[in-house]
Amino acid sequence: MAGVLWSVIGNRTTAPADKDVPAAADSIQTGPLKAPSLAEQMGTSVTPVPSAVSDNPLEPAPAVNTSNEVKRTNDAKVKAKAARDSEQRKKNEEARLAQEERENAARKAAMPVRGLTTAQEVAQCEKMSVFARQPCLWRACNGKWGKDGCPSYD
Repeated sequence: MAGVLWSVIGNRTTAPADKDVPAAADSIQTGPLKAPSLAEQMGTSVTPVPSAVSDNPLEPAPAVNTSNEVKRTNDAKVKAKAARDSEQRKKNEEARLAQEERENAARKAAMPVRGLTTAQEVAQCEKMSVFARQPCLWRACNGKWGKDGCPSYD
C-alpha cells in the first residue's frame, strides 16, 4: 500500500515492489481493520466470556451478551449511589433542623418574658452569659437606668 502511494506521490510509473503485494493481500483477506475503541485503548474494556464450544461445528456458537449484564451492574451501582446520597441528605437535613431548634431555644432563653416586672427581667438577665446579659439589660432597662432594679451607669 505504501509502495502505491509512494509511486503516485513521486510520479513514478513503476508498479509497487513484490514485497508490498503480500502485505496488501493479507489485509484484504482479513477484512478491514477496526480501530480500537477508547475503552480498549484505556485497558478498561469488558472482554466477553468465551461460551462453551459446541460439538457440532455447523451449529453457531451462542452469542455472549455482556451488555445487559454490564447495564444491570451499572444500574445497581447507580441505584446504590442514589440511596447513599438520599441517606446523606436526610442526615444533613436532620442535623440542620436540630441546629435550628437549638438556636431557637437559645434565642427564646435570651429574650426576657414580657409581662414580668423590670426587676424580674433584670434578674433573668443576670443569670445569662456575659455576652447575652448586656443586650438583655439594655432591652429591659431602656429608659429606666437606676430604677426598678436596673443598674445605674453614671
